[in-house]
Amino acid sequence: MQKSGLPASKGEIEDAANTIRSRRDAAAQPVSMMWYRRFRDDHPELDTSILKSKEAARYEIGASEYWNADQAGIRVGILRERVQCLVVRAKKKTPTEVFSPEDRETCTAIGTGNAAGATTPPWLIFKAFPMIEWPDIDGDPNMRFAQSETAFSNAEIPLEWAKHFHRWSWEKSATVQHRQLDFEQWFGCNEHLKIEFKPITPYDTPPGTEGKDEEELMWRLLIIDGFSGHGSCAFR
Repeated sequence: MQKSGLPASKGEIEDAANTIRSRRDAAAQPVSMMWYRRFRDDHPELDTSILKSKEAARYEIGASEYWNADQAGIRVGILRERVQCLVVRAKKKTPTEVFSPEDRETCTAIGTGNAAGATTPPWLIFKAFPMIEWPDIDGDPNMRFAQSETAFSNAEIPLEWAKHFHRWSWEKSATVQHRQLDFEQWFGCNEHLKIEFKPITPYDTPPGTEGKDEEELMWRLLIIDGFSGHGSCAFR
């Protein structure tokens, strides 16, 4: 939660503890009033901080800059156990059956949209690429396919997805469109922190934003929801 920009509060931690207790013992009582303090004492790696909100109007965060990303697993080829359907009446009634394929494919989809209704091209993560069927896919021509051993996101995929989101969400911003800002000119590099003349060595930070005040920067708010936790990525 902290990496998504919204650290867990005292109430959320207590609710999580109560949920775990109730799953282990349905008759378990809620945690005591002193539990949170003892929890903090038992985990010195955690620090208490006061959450300070940034004003959306001050940073020009409008509907086109409010983004939500969600990740969900998909089982391609799976059939539910009971499906209601219409069949032609026959004299001899037999159960209606259909074969459920054994070679089902598990994949993960990452979708992103903003409050203005715009979306970025989706990501599909497969364990094995279905290369034969790719030419027949009727979808966004800019969708991205990734591969991992588990068909879930791993340590590398969230970082590549973040770069992809950074580029595509920039072009969807109403402020960017109004001011006609070019991505490379504004940041001084591409989404990979590289420039054409130095394609091997990346920058540590975008050189085009150095020396700018917070009010001068272009802000976007991203809420990450439903990610499996198989990867990690820090935003700033």
